[in-house]
Amino acid sequence: MARIGVDVGGTNTDLVLECSKGVFYHKVPTTLKNQSIGVVEGVRGICKRAGIDTADVELIVHGTTTATNITIEHNGSECGMLTTEGFRDILHIGRHKRPYNFSLHFDVPWQSQPLVKRRNRISIPERILPPAGMIETPLDEEAVRRACALFRKRGISSVVIGFMFSFLNDSHERRAKEIVLEEIPEAYVTISSELANVMREYERFSTAAMNCYVGPKTAYYLRDLDAKLREAGVTSKLRIMQSNGGVSTVDACARRPVRILMSGPAGGVIGGASEGEMAGVPNIITVDIGGTSADISTIPDGSVKIMNPRDTYVSGHPVLTPMIDLVTIGAGGGSVAFIDEAGAFNVGPRSAGSEPGPACYGRGGVEPTVTDAQIVLGRLDPDLALGAIFALMQNLQEKRSKTKSPSLSA
Repeated sequence: MARIGVDVGGTNTDLVLECSKGVFYHKVPTTLKNQSIGVVEGVRGICKRAGIDTADVELIVHGTTTATNITIEHNGSECGMLTTEGFRDILHIGRHKRPYNFSLHFDVPWQSQPLVKRRNRISIPERILPPAGMIETPLDEEAVRRACALFRKRGISSVVIGFMFSFLNDSHERRAKEIVLEEIPEAYVTISSELANVMREYERFSTAAMNCYVGPKTAYYLRDLDAKLREAGVTSKLRIMQSNGGVSTVDACARRPVRILMSGPAGGVIGGASEGEMAGVPNIITVDIGGTSADISTIPDGSVKIMNPRDTYVSGHPVLTPMIDLVTIGAGGGSVAFIDEAGAFNVGPRSAGSEPGPACYGRGGVEPTVTDAQIVLGRLDPDLALGAIFALMQNLQEKRSKTKSPSLSA
């Protein structure tokens, strides 16, 4: 049985293959414009290195930061929302939490970077009452169709549906979804009762809105990757790492990408827990340093900690989904070192990425990064490094000898 693990980061795509011939490692630059291209190239490369055919691979487990990066870069889909009349501003009001109680200058992410713009939140006459989910006001189906006409006019095809007390009776949300798909057949639709069927309307609406915000791009990437692997002769099962450390299918993650917001970092924690178990060390701290960020987690008594869904936030927005308890900081191998206006030394969070990448890549990058510093200080051993690191070291040494750049030798 041949199995491949793939982790796509901001700078490199790392692969490990386990088969009857042993364990093999491979590294390729991440193709930022379409990450699936780099993954397919990496799978072909590692199979060639192991001397097996791509058809021999039975399982690929993939950790991805696609959904995470969308929330960080604020470049998700423009969404429309259908919600109960009188509750249009739930996503804007939030919980009246102040990030800094005594500051007059602070940012409120759910207002400054809303998942759904106010003009795209349309209120629909309907009402369901607690405690048994009785229908007080039937769903106004014509109002839903008028909202869909407005969404079509604005070019919106990602629609959130969140009604009050739908966790007690989801009939209105389900019927609204049917109407939306009738009016906008290509729409990406999320209803809150399917994703987070619990009380607390703000958190429930926010979770559904996040799913629609990252959904179209994430779904396209996952399905495009699956198709490209098939074209490359890989007929194995493709499984996606979830934020809670488990795995799921491409179709399930495409429909509910909110569950893979921490897909990449979660894989590092699970790997660290496995290493700790094999080493017989129950209490460990995992540090997963990638090209753009570093992810840190603790594993007490050999148990991976899962956060309470009510305490999970992504880019300042509450998301009701299980996630491994970890902290991410912007200090990876590609993080750029610089002197700010006050003369202080800083590293990150801006990264050189893979294009052009650190100076040692020889691809036109001129800014010093953490990777460049590690090479200059002799902390990277060419005999133990992966991929083309030795060539990178030669590139940097040649560049230093020609330019004598103080930024690379500092």
